[in-house]
Order: sequence, then structure tokens, then C-alpha cells
Amino acid sequence: TYTLALSEGFLETFGFEASEDSLSLEWWIDRVHPDDKPAIVDLRGEIESGEVSEFERLYRFRAADGTYSHVLSRGRVGTDSEDSPQVVGILIVLEHQIEYLARFHELVEHSVDTISLVQADGTVNYISPSIEQISGRDADTVIGTNILDYVHPEDREVVTEAFESLVDGWD
Repeated sequence: TYTLALSEGFLETFGFEASEDSLSLEWWIDRVHPDDKPAIVDLRGEIESGEVSEFERLYRFRAADGTYSHVLSRGRVGTDSEDSPQVVGILIVLEHQIEYLARFHELVEHSVDTISLVQADGTVNYISPSIEQISGRDADTVIGTNILDYVHPEDREVVTEAFESLVDGWD
């Protein structure tokens, strides 16, 4: 049976008491959302078998009041004096990040400007719906194509050079 040493910050954030009975790994896994639990149980097996030396997982964790928070769990695996796995980790609550992403998504989806995510080779991964108002093209037909294909032939050379310069600047 593994025991947990939890910080005061963790206990306060999730509403648990330091005297909580049997703060074990089973206690922890029982608080993982049922849809996320199989991945965490698999991670436990990978830790116990020595397959992983560090990990990063996203899942939902249940607080003392029964509500779930989206969390990012990062950890490193070592061994204790008896050669048993020992994990040191951090749990990051993602609720604010999720809220900001939702706001950003709304901003992008309703912007009159076209916003796109493009790979280094020019392939469009995302383009905002405003592309239809600007170009008459449906966003779904643009995704997966090369952004440079939409540049006027007379401008293609200079735009390609500028694009490649931007890509090179990210390396």
C-alpha cells in the first residue's frame, strides 16, 4: 500500500483535512473521474513496472465537496530505500485556463478578422469562420490546404519569403 504526502495547498484547494483517514493511492484513484480512471490505473501499472520515469496526465479530480476540477498532473518516478517506486509530483488546477480558452475561442469564432493556425509547411490547421465573409470560401474547405495557394501569383514570391522568414524565426 502506498501512502501520500499532500501539501497544505493541496488540502486547502480540494477541501480535505490533514487527518483524512488512509490517504493512500487507492484513495487518490477513487477520486479520479470514472471516465479518466482507466488511464490513471494504467499509469499506476507503468510506474510499478518501471516503464516510466516521468509523466504528465490530464484528468478530472473530485474535491471533498464532490465537484470535479480539471487538473494536470506531472511527476517524476524514483525509488525509495527499499527499491519501491516513489513519485514526486505536482497537480495543477486548470479551471482558469479552460475558462480563458473558452473566451479566446469565442473571440476567434466571432472576429471579423480572419485568424488562422498554420504549420511550418503552410498547411492550414485552423481558420476562423470569417474567412467566408472575406473570401467566399468555407473554413472547412480551407483547412488542410496550403495557405500560400491563396496568395495572388504576383505576390506569391514575396509572401513566401516573408512566411519562410517567420518560420525560420521560430526555430
